[in-house]
Amino acid sequence: MIKKKIPLIDDAPEGFLCTSCLLPMQYQKKINNAYLWQCFKCGKKYFVSNSL
Repeated sequence: MIKKKIPLIDDAPEGFLCTSCLLPMQYQKKINNAYLWQCFKCGKKYFVSNSL
């Protein structure tokens, strides 16, 4: 199983797709030190942080 790292900046790689509708995710903004990525078709959101 290959796990891809979710990008932290607004230049998403080709393979960063929504897990629901399989369309490319797009970077929105940074909120409380977390990066918000969103699918514009279904609205699914990912919050990604550097902290562990």
